[in-house]
Amino acid sequence: MGASECRPVGSPTDEVRLTVSGDRLPGRCLLRVRERPPGPDRACPELDARAVAASEHVVGIVGVSAVRRVRGREVDAVLLEAPEHGDLECLLARRGGIRSGEAATILLGVAAGVGALHASGWAGPELTGPGIVFLGDGCPALDALDGVEPWTAEGAVTDAERFYALGRTVCLRVVDGSGMRLFGAVEDGLRQGSWTALAEAVLRAVAPEPVAFADPGQSEAGRVDATGSDWAVGLTASGPPVPSRSARGGVAGRPGVRIALLASRAMDALDGRPGRALGRRLRAFARRRPVLVAVAAVPVVTAVALIALLPSSGTAPAPATAPAPVPGERVPGERVEEPEVSHSGPVPATASAAASAAASAAPESDPVEAARAILAARHSCFVARPPRTDCLTAVLDDGSPLIAEETAALAEKGASGARDYRGAQLSLVERWGAAALISAAPDAARTPKSEPASLLLVRSEAGWRLRAVYP
Repeated sequence: MGASECRPVGSPTDEVRLTVSGDRLPGRCLLRVRERPPGPDRACPELDARAVAASEHVVGIVGVSAVRRVRGREVDAVLLEAPEHGDLECLLARRGGIRSGEAATILLGVAAGVGALHASGWAGPELTGPGIVFLGDGCPALDALDGVEPWTAEGAVTDAERFYALGRTVCLRVVDGSGMRLFGAVEDGLRQGSWTALAEAVLRAVAPEPVAFADPGQSEAGRVDATGSDWAVGLTASGPPVPSRSARGGVAGRPGVRIALLASRAMDALDGRPGRALGRRLRAFARRRPVLVAVAAVPVVTAVALIALLPSSGTAPAPATAPAPVPGERVPGERVEEPEVSHSGPVPATASAAASAAASAAPESDPVEAARAILAARHSCFVARPPRTDCLTAVLDDGSPLIAEETAALAEKGASGARDYRGAQLSLVERWGAAALISAAPDAARTPKSEPASLLLVRSEAGWRLRAVYP
């Protein structure tokens, strides 16, 4: 390998990591040696994800060696881009706090990395302090990819929830008083449902700035140089940067990856006007190619709706496309007013039976009609006295966290009024096979306690069920 320097770095117990450099290497690299998993299935999703991510915000592969046998065990060695400036956990521990602009830089970089993974068909990176590293040019990048799996809606949801938790952690370490404003922008961006919207929300709130890797008061030698032309990458004294993956080829030219690459390049520039520059480019691209949005199915303790991203239609990881409308089925954007349902009569003695009947009566092919029946059935569960927890099982998706929330709310005062959607206008926002996003706009005059909401419905053998509710 021609390494002129070789020193150990911190690594898990099941692998060895060394930083290496030499004439034949493109700067300093990280050599990782680990035992291959036993069994006939030797697939390595982590390496596959790194290879196709096409983003400077995902630690890339410099080279892969042939598999070797050592004492009867197979091991492989991989050269990765070196985290010259350590990881986020060490940065926060060393400095104690960060400025809001630095926090914005970190969050924008992580969002670009997650977006690139989703666009290339992968999900599930670990979004924690040790899993986010800083490369030689100061670029924040995702490195903990051992848990990645092929993209699924559930995986994208989990990534959105993890990003929310990371955003809260980072914003709480902001020392200039703008942390909560930045966190509010993160929440707003997640609600809007695209990584582009998230980036724009962050940029409106706080202008990103280079991350200072030296302790305050020490030499600024460890600080990323943010001077230069608009799209020039600042270099540090540690050595030449690893060539960007966008220049190496791969999937960089695919339409679904362009937003992530655009954000990555803008993040690398930081030329003194990063907010305006990145904002203009992202808004211009968003107007040319809207991003398909999928709603997450995991509620957050703070009741913030987390919306996960689907890759663009040209590079969606799932081969299935939305089915063409059939007679009697709603199309996206069509508004449907729910007919008034009389509640003057007595409430059925067994609310669960009424809910089951309403849910089973929902047309299988029309999620809007199913949503109307499910909302009415859920409301009947809350107006029944005494409330019964088994009533909700007929309308809520099995395994959804919403079951625990709704069960706990059965005994709350005013809970039935907040779930009354009589006369509401329902419209289909998007449908993805057996999942559909429905918008519910309540009639403020008739049901003043109910709020506008987005409903995520999933269809199983039992029919349509409510998976999540977002404000």
